[in-house]
Amino acid sequence: MTAEEPRSAGRVAMVASVLVSVMLAFALMPHAALADTSYQASDDEAVAQVAELVKALPAVDEQTVADNDQVSAAQAAYEALSADDQAAVDAAVERDGQPLGRDGQSLGRDLETAVWNMRTLMPIEDTTTTLPAGTYSASTTPALSSSYSKGKSTSGRDRPWSVSSVTVHDDGTVTATITVESKTYSQIRVGGQTYENTAASGQNCTFENVPIKLNTTFYLLGYSSSMPRPIAFSVTTSIDESAEPSESAADKVKALIGALPKDPYKVTADDAQQINAANEAFNALSEQDQEMLDTDRCYGEQSYGRVLESALWALWSLNVVDSSTSLPDGTYTTQVSSESSMGKSPSQRKYPWKVEKVVISGGKATATVSRIGGNTPMRSLKVGGQIHNNIDSGRGSTFEIPINLNATMYFSVLSSQGNDETAAIAIKLTTSIAADAQPDAPTPAGGDDNGGGSADNNDNGGSSGSGAGSTTAATSNGGLADTLGTALTNGSLVGAESLASGDASAATADGDKAAASANPTKMMEAAASLQQAKNSSVESSPAQVLTVIIALVAAACAGAVWFVLVFAKREQQ
Repeated sequence: MTAEEPRSAGRVAMVASVLVSVMLAFALMPHAALADTSYQASDDEAVAQVAELVKALPAVDEQTVADNDQVSAAQAAYEALSADDQAAVDAAVERDGQPLGRDGQSLGRDLETAVWNMRTLMPIEDTTTTLPAGTYSASTTPALSSSYSKGKSTSGRDRPWSVSSVTVHDDGTVTATITVESKTYSQIRVGGQTYENTAASGQNCTFENVPIKLNTTFYLLGYSSSMPRPIAFSVTTSIDESAEPSESAADKVKALIGALPKDPYKVTADDAQQINAANEAFNALSEQDQEMLDTDRCYGEQSYGRVLESALWALWSLNVVDSSTSLPDGTYTTQVSSESSMGKSPSQRKYPWKVEKVVISGGKATATVSRIGGNTPMRSLKVGGQIHNNIDSGRGSTFEIPINLNATMYFSVLSSQGNDETAAIAIKLTTSIAADAQPDAPTPAGGDDNGGGSADNNDNGGSSGSGAGSTTAATSNGGLADTLGTALTNGSLVGAESLASGDASAATADGDKAAASANPTKMMEAAASLQQAKNSSVESSPAQVLTVIIALVAAACAGAVWFVLVFAKREQQ
């Protein structure tokens, strides 16, 4: 009995230890729905309830104003939690390896996105300010500033949003220009309205004329092509509404550009001072302000920068074109290269222009220029202060204009569908041609030495092309001497050359006699000597000509005798 007592006591102690451990483990086990935090919720049931409410919310791209009550109920339950329990919800990303929020976000971010989205669906009721009418930015006095937040998002991407400028209208309401340091956002929603990106391709996305309330926080929903769902952001503005506005340098330039002619066809020499003043003011701006004016719209789809550029190019197109050149007269095609540009135009249809050919006559150059592509032909082109009409009778756009070679020139074109309300398009064109370029080789005309007529291969003979000042060489049934004599009389060896190349069949009566023409060797040697003499000396003395004629006649006689002998022998056989 004494020996068993220690054993019993040990067993009791072991059982007691196990029971205490189980009780402690159960007491420390999280009973809340959030398992992946080190924090033990003080009210597990309330936290679990909030989690279920948030998970039941529609995705942000499916939410409508009708979901506002459901979102508000989840938000009210969340706000009833203690700060520590709210932190637990904000940190809850997954449970048992399964995500709790959408797109890798926490339940807290899902709830925040829903709340912010509801505010983007609601109109902003009051957008008035006490500031005087005008435009305000970071460079004005008072200065405008803004900040943004993506709240509880766990994403490492940072694409800041900002209000780059605000305009106070005469009725005291405010509209803003909102930008984001990203090129992937196609539209945003603010105050129940959507706004499209107005920035040029490759520029940071910009959204204009968005009503906001100054010195408050507003919410926007951004639609990015790189994200599966739209993203909710908050933006806060700050500006001293008690201060008086002062016009910034950029605003002054905007006013100068806004007063310029918008149609290049309507620019005249009288506009030179106004256009040059606007250009000087633009060039004096900071690089940031210049970029802003290149994106802010001034007229239609055209930015302030493009309106200024078009006016400048139109002004320069009024200058008389210096088409003089030292190149030889003639036509140049492949020797000429060209490059065109539409500058800062936002058009998606930037069809290039090309110099098809240049014709130089009397030291003056005229170019044939064409637009490559496009279904709507251009009606007219204005260059050097002169208007030229389209010479293409189809749907193309081709013009003949004076051109300054190896230089940049400017012109404007008006569409065939254009009218007094349609602005022309300003174009820059640069051409290049080598200083030692030679015109295209002339196309040989029928009947000259290079491309003469073709001989008729028939029994009646034919004619071969003759040089200038010559008559057609006789290739009828006459003898070799007659053919050569005619060629010599005309000052041409074309007839003799045709015999040497095997065309002597025209001087014979039938195919059997063709063999006689295969050996006019001595006659052709004499002919070659005569041609060489003509090439080496413009004029020959009468004695030289007589000597050659005698030699050729002797050779012709010898050939005739040979022909008779061959024919007689054939008849005997």
